[in-house]
Amino acid sequence: MFSDLLLLKEWKTENIADFYNRLSVFSNEDKCDYTVSVANELIKKNNIHYYKVAEEILINAIRNYFELENSNYKAKIYFCLGYLYEVQKKYINSFTYYEKYKINNNIYEGSNSILLKIIILRDNFKYSEELEDLFLKASGEYNLGLRNDRIYEDIAEYLILLNKNKLEKAEEKKKDLKALVKYGQLPLLDVIIKKDSVFNALSVPDEVIEFVEKL
Repeated sequence: MFSDLLLLKEWKTENIADFYNRLSVFSNEDKCDYTVSVANELIKKNNIHYYKVAEEILINAIRNYFELENSNYKAKIYFCLGYLYEVQKKYINSFTYYEKYKINNNIYEGSNSILLKIIILRDNFKYSEELEDLFLKASGEYNLGLRNDRIYEDIAEYLILLNKNKLEKAEEKKKDLKALVKYGQLPLLDVIIKKDSVFNALSVPDEVIEFVEKL
């Protein structure tokens, strides 16, 4: 339905208007779903122009399609905006929309883990009571223990231990972090040695790797 628009090298004003016109026949729930689907495809293009278009259509959804009984459709829009700002390293905006996602999300677990990751990046690896609160909440959430989640949990715990002056335990956590970075960049070991079916590569922003390596 929108494949022709997604092939465009540039979305002009008339293309965005065309997208909204095509959505007009659907329910607000479907409008949100289609908006998220198209926005995600635009984000994958990894281009500032497409980021701006994705932002525009997602904000439009908030302004026009949010007369909904089921808040999870709002959550999808907020999550997509949070992710859009995350990939652009606009962590203040990202945290704001991931918080809105958490408030409206009634289906998926992991909201606190997402917020924990972003607050670490937003605050440049600094301890705060808000970080500690999110760490405690995230610890109670189900996760697969994948490296991309675990590294943020370990960084948060390290910062908390330092703040509490538990230096010996902090040193142990530092060793865990360095090992996680070292072996997380060799994901084939999981497939060959552990015979894992999940390709558990460590894929995080450069600043995360730099922080750990400088510890």
